[in-house]
Amino acid sequence: MSPDAPEQPGILPAILRRGLVAVALLSLPASTAPAAPQPAREPAEMPGYFFEVEQPIDSERADRLRSAVEAVLRSSTSRGPEPVLIFEVLPGSSEYGVSLQVADFIARKLARAEKTVAYVPEPLSGYAALVALACDEIVLGPDASIGPITPDGGEVNPGLFGFAELLGRAKGRSPDLIVGMLDPAAELLRVRTADGRVDYVLKDRLPEFEAAHAILEAEPFWQAGARGRLDADRARSEGIVRSFAADRAQVARLYDLQGVRDATGPGSGRLVPVWLRISGAIDATTGTYVGRELSRAIRDGANLVVLQLDTPGGQLRAADDLAQAILRYEDVKTVAYVRDRAMGVGALVALACDEIVFHRDGKLGKVDATVDGSSVDPLSDRDRDVVADRLASLAGQKGYPVAVARAMALPGVEVIEALDTDAAHVMLIDRAALDDEPGRFVDQGTVVPAGNVLTATADDSERLGLSRVVVGDDEQFKALYGIGDDLIQLRGPSWVDSLVGVLNTPFMSGLLLFIGFFMLVVEMKLPGIGLPAITSCLAFLLFFWSRYLGGTADGLEIILFIVGLLCLALELFVFPGFGIFGMSGVFLVLFSVVMASHTFIIPTEDFQYRQMSRTLALLVLSIAGVVVGAVLLGRFFPSLPFFDKLILRSDPDGSPDGTGEKPFFESDSPFAFLLGETGRTTTMLRPTGKARFGEIITDVIAERNFIEQDSLIQVVDVQGSRILVKQLS
Repeated sequence: MSPDAPEQPGILPAILRRGLVAVALLSLPASTAPAAPQPAREPAEMPGYFFEVEQPIDSERADRLRSAVEAVLRSSTSRGPEPVLIFEVLPGSSEYGVSLQVADFIARKLARAEKTVAYVPEPLSGYAALVALACDEIVLGPDASIGPITPDGGEVNPGLFGFAELLGRAKGRSPDLIVGMLDPAAELLRVRTADGRVDYVLKDRLPEFEAAHAILEAEPFWQAGARGRLDADRARSEGIVRSFAADRAQVARLYDLQGVRDATGPGSGRLVPVWLRISGAIDATTGTYVGRELSRAIRDGANLVVLQLDTPGGQLRAADDLAQAILRYEDVKTVAYVRDRAMGVGALVALACDEIVFHRDGKLGKVDATVDGSSVDPLSDRDRDVVADRLASLAGQKGYPVAVARAMALPGVEVIEALDTDAAHVMLIDRAALDDEPGRFVDQGTVVPAGNVLTATADDSERLGLSRVVVGDDEQFKALYGIGDDLIQLRGPSWVDSLVGVLNTPFMSGLLLFIGFFMLVVEMKLPGIGLPAITSCLAFLLFFWSRYLGGTADGLEIILFIVGLLCLALELFVFPGFGIFGMSGVFLVLFSVVMASHTFIIPTEDFQYRQMSRTLALLVLSIAGVVVGAVLLGRFFPSLPFFDKLILRSDPDGSPDGTGEKPFFESDSPFAFLLGETGRTTTMLRPTGKARFGEIITDVIAERNFIEQDSLIQVVDVQGSRILVKQLS
């Protein structure tokens, strides 16, 4: 790194962007006419946010800092330009563990920011210096300095060397310089090479460096009595810091920031939380309820969503859809609170959240079966692979160990702790990755043995990289996120959600289908449109309403069902015996019912085939029940008291009083002369159709059962234009 032209990692992308714009402009075809002058475009306002990093940095302060940063990034994503994040690191003393976590968060998790800047107004030493070095650029106060990292009199933590080198490479600074700040006892040299570069090299690494570079000069870097410490003048002359600033206003002017805000000041990080409970098996109703509540919470301005999980699992498709829905809400922070259990496919929901917090009794994992109502079905090997891939994808997106996620579904995964020699970072990986890349990872022991699917408990959640903290009760959880009782919106499924859940159970779905179809048959046996038709409509209405709110049906299924009923009506009353309308109507009605029962059309996975088979079995049982009920209805219903008066019938001799004489009909009845006449059906009567009486062909209605075509019939009653007939043997 040259002192005359220090490389600024945050400025380089802007230079490249301007270069690409220039190339694009030069590639445009030249116009023969002079271009009209264009008004100057106002530069986009670059937002800036200050975050105060007060020491000692403990877990509570680190969590609040992280929440404030994530809230800013989420709001900036939806509102406009990427912000400049400025971390004002104040002097003090902090432990290395939490300081390392904050530095790692800034260095690796803030890619959505335009740049990160460390503002050090006063001398800064100790492990909090890692927070400043994790930023893209550093601005010092006039009398400020950085280092040493290891406190005076403290022992150097050997576990920090790899992180220090990784931090230096990631931020474009000399890794040996940061190691020298970490270990002041190490001899650090300032080396000038023949190509004009200036580097900082540890003395014990000089032979290796010399083998690759022509060294012109090498001199000790640390000044007497200031080993491991960079003061403002030295840091600026070496090009390690951007500039100086006496206060925040000067920092804002240095970066041309407009509308700079204090993101950690009073009232700036006010939480608007919503707390949703997910209990019981996860199905389409659960997904619809959570999706609806999330949408409403965002409209109400919520920026924190807590999902309290107590679930044994559920349907794979429903849980996966819910996880994908949670991923889409990037403008709010989502936290999975494993209050009791998030077993089975419930792990998909937990891993889709930004953070996971375990109650001391919480359990997560063991994705080896699906739960559908009272049915528990083990996952096939193919389904296990599918679930493992989805768990791994969610873990990768949210920063959880991918190997741990796969171990929740695959019993053959052995999770080990390994040192990545390329990244100088300890991580949890699958042993297969260790074998695939020999020499890269150093095995440091097995964390999850192979043989059984993983069930993570609160005791090992931190070691597995799933949770940062374990709480003992709800009050500790609220305190962790600074949530007050006055802000909590604790929501659970309403009575509508509960009713939808009950109606979507296999038993109730089958019952509604049976009532709907059976009452249609009953209506055909009774004159006019009455109670059976209304009951049938209500049953189908409840079926499709519950499926619509449950997320498995939409307008298409309802339209297909209505069109199917219209086709059946055309077949029965307009074009009897034609056939095509009847077959189309039956197909559309059955197809709409099947489509409304799940979210896929053609099954492609094992669990989808099982769900389809259950739906078809339920439909077949409902239709079989209708057939049996229709047979019993035709045999016993006419003889029941009161109900026998609802059926169109006549006495055997054709007269209502049994005398054999035809009743008197008004003169304006055009078909009165047909009473007692015999004829033959020209179409099938279901129960309506057409029949021939001599030279007359007219519409008739069968008295009881359907009558086949070309059957001998007799007119038993005439009411206006309604001609009631019975079949003669």
